[in-house]
Amino acid sequence: MKWMKRSVILVLAILAGILFALESGKVPQLSWDAYAIDGKGQLSLLREDGKMWRVSSSGELLGEYQLPQQDEEGRFIRYGDMVADDSGTLYLAREHYEVLVDGEGKRQEVISLEEVVSWGSDGTIQAAVVTVDKTALSGLSTQSYFRKLQMQGDTLLAICEDQGRYDILKVQPYGDASPETLSSFFLETTEEGDEEQALVPEDFAALSDGTLIYSAQGGGLYAIGPEEEEPRVLAESTLLAGQVSADEEDLVYYVSRSTGALYQLDPQSLTAQRLYSGEDTVNARLDIAFDQLQEARYVGAGDFCGVTIDGKDPVWLRFGKEAVAVEGIHEGWDLLRVGKTLLCALAAGALAAAIWWSVFRLLGASRLVSRILLQFLPALVLVTALLLGGMLTLYRQQCRENLQNSLGTAARFAVQSLEGQEPEALPSRLNGVQRASLEESLEEAFQGAQIVSGLQNMGLRLYGQEDGSFYGLFSLGTEGFSSASYLAPLNRELTGPDLEQVEKLAEQDGGSVETTQGTQNYESYVVPLRGEDGAVWGLVETRAEKDSALPLWARSNLPAVLVLAGAVLCCLLWLLAVLIGAFRPLKELSRCIAAIGGGNWRVKAKITSRDELAQIGISFNQMTEKLSQYISNMVLLNNEYIKFTPRELFQLLGKTKVTDLQLRDQQVQDMSLLYVTFGTPGEQMGNEDYFALMNENYDRIFDVVDINHGIIQRFDGAGMLALFPGQTRDALNTAISLKEIMAREERPVELKILISRDRTLVGVAGNQKRQTITAISKTIMDIYALNSLMDEIGTRYIITRRGVEGIGEDSYFSCREIGAGDWGRESLYEFLDGMDTYEKKLHLITREEFEKGIHDYQQKRYFEARKHFASVLQTNQRDQVAMYYLMLCDTHSQEGTARQN
Repeated sequence: MKWMKRSVILVLAILAGILFALESGKVPQLSWDAYAIDGKGQLSLLREDGKMWRVSSSGELLGEYQLPQQDEEGRFIRYGDMVADDSGTLYLAREHYEVLVDGEGKRQEVISLEEVVSWGSDGTIQAAVVTVDKTALSGLSTQSYFRKLQMQGDTLLAICEDQGRYDILKVQPYGDASPETLSSFFLETTEEGDEEQALVPEDFAALSDGTLIYSAQGGGLYAIGPEEEEPRVLAESTLLAGQVSADEEDLVYYVSRSTGALYQLDPQSLTAQRLYSGEDTVNARLDIAFDQLQEARYVGAGDFCGVTIDGKDPVWLRFGKEAVAVEGIHEGWDLLRVGKTLLCALAAGALAAAIWWSVFRLLGASRLVSRILLQFLPALVLVTALLLGGMLTLYRQQCRENLQNSLGTAARFAVQSLEGQEPEALPSRLNGVQRASLEESLEEAFQGAQIVSGLQNMGLRLYGQEDGSFYGLFSLGTEGFSSASYLAPLNRELTGPDLEQVEKLAEQDGGSVETTQGTQNYESYVVPLRGEDGAVWGLVETRAEKDSALPLWARSNLPAVLVLAGAVLCCLLWLLAVLIGAFRPLKELSRCIAAIGGGNWRVKAKITSRDELAQIGISFNQMTEKLSQYISNMVLLNNEYIKFTPRELFQLLGKTKVTDLQLRDQQVQDMSLLYVTFGTPGEQMGNEDYFALMNENYDRIFDVVDINHGIIQRFDGAGMLALFPGQTRDALNTAISLKEIMAREERPVELKILISRDRTLVGVAGNQKRQTITAISKTIMDIYALNSLMDEIGTRYIITRRGVEGIGEDSYFSCREIGAGDWGRESLYEFLDGMDTYEKKLHLITREEFEKGIHDYQQKRYFEARKHFASVLQTNQRDQVAMYYLMLCDTHSQEGTARQN
């Protein structure tokens, strides 16, 4: 019965390992900012921070890459739009920026350089095809220059914008020509109000002659050419044009936001036709209609692309002439390779376990140590072997997939380079000059293919077709043809299965294939060469040794898989038997620990073994007795400590008791702050008087703060600081209530009140000997300066700008802006709630006139400001703040007169 149970456990463990291997192939949902689908249906996803994924048309994750996030000068890099050409090469817009802080402490990201770079399938940036120095355009700029990238065949068009000026750049990525500016113009809106907003560009497309097509926020579609001064209307705003794109023939495509339909428009004749209505199905297998797509646009070769977003699993589509749907992104797995790796790992683990077991048996260690080592070390070795074996397998697979992608890029580049190079005669009838010309073209294509793919150890072969068969013409960078130096029959260069695969790929659009020549295995990528009539006249093959993408240490195969499989199985059975017997004495300790977890601190462990576990049981029983005493003392200490530190401060730090606090625990959040200074009119309050006042009124002060969801953080000299994690209105209500309480004292108490809202850090500060919970914010550090400012200005109730914003639109809240005198800080506000009725009424009557004076004073118009303040004092002679600013205006006016004289 015991062995049956152990066998079931073993089988379940093996099944769990296999299921884990398969389940780990799933890829979680990816976040992306730009995407592109090339002509082969491969999907590329790009995130702003440079994270990139390549996915096959079947949803298999081909690669995950991290593009550079900083340049050599230490500037940050942010990525923008992305497009793909027919060869699969990607072009990415990126910007280099620095983070600067202005005088007001605001953070700005200043862009100094922008560029469009090409990205190869080997996961590296190849070259910058366009580079723009932003400092030469508009100085310190925070706006992106490249608005949109667009492919027209092999030509890259970039739509750019700099402070209202739009440029259209034309780039030939595979040529040596510099970028050409097709057109440059300003888009100005002269209408006012809503009409002006309706003409703001929303999306763009460019035509080959430099004409800019754009949809406006109002829904209209407009065009402006290089020689035109004003944009012309292509479609009325009633169509609500949204996403805009253009094809190689300068036809415009736009999506109607109102109907969800896709239209084709000839910008010359202004004739339009609907290609897809919102209900039309674009993918019958998944039953996806056009109106389910977002970011639909033309991508080339008569195809469109779009993506569905359902919140869980997006589907990327390419539709039109081709039908590609990328969904359920997952890792590619070869079950046979996974099984082999698993067996090799198990065999390696069994061998290591046997070695360790023998060593420790010979050492004669103690029984407990021997049992623990014999239990856990084999399992550790086994798991390590599994992990390393799996990582090696995945690494090999990824390297070979990257090699295939690079070979594909090189082959497609070579085909593009040889376009228009079709020989005028059959390969057997080419003369020497024609052969030399074709070979020279192939050499140029080979050099370019090496640069584009990043492969320097690749080979390039050209085959010609004659009488329905292929013949080898030239071979560069690899061994020559085996049967002849020229016109080598392909059926003699490749074996039967390889030949069938190559001929099948020649009938299609090409692809990767493993080939064998002699004793050498190659990874090859074959692409057919077609003439103007579409007929195949040749083949281009790029090849590299199959293991050339792997480092030397990863090329050898793991030996003796089948032999070690039996040893691994025996090791697993032995390990299970040892574990079941060794851990039986620990069950008693587990029972006692569970009882302690339930609150029974007097539980006793009963262990009958004669090894170290028995000593552990005795020590465990002693520990529970002492632990019970410690916990009782700790509860008492915690209750006493709460009297000195409010429990609410623990909760702000996410703790429930004092013992949970750790040095440097901290939390940062928006809080409202209330600082109240107590004093007596006309006399200075002594220490004893202040102490007596606080003790007499603490219960009422505490109740007011507690009712308004506040926390008294400390008493500081003659002041009190309270924190309000909730609304700023709570702090204001507390201030008003405290004023009313102190007004009822036998000896009147005068309050000075400061209310603010700020990012506040609450944390545990100190050292190992003494610690305290403190609060830190900009306002708290500036309290004494603000108190001095209140005394100078002559007000008793101030609230900062963020405090006013925290209260918001509240009809029961009244305040007025009082500036900050000559202190050079942001304006403060005096809240009027809590004043006696007559004083508040006078302040409300004169508030508009007073704030005009404040604004004139801040603009250094002292003469006009003095008039306003004088007018305020005629109505409210007790307005101390107005009197203060009146004297400041006189002082500044006298200083100005003295400088003029």
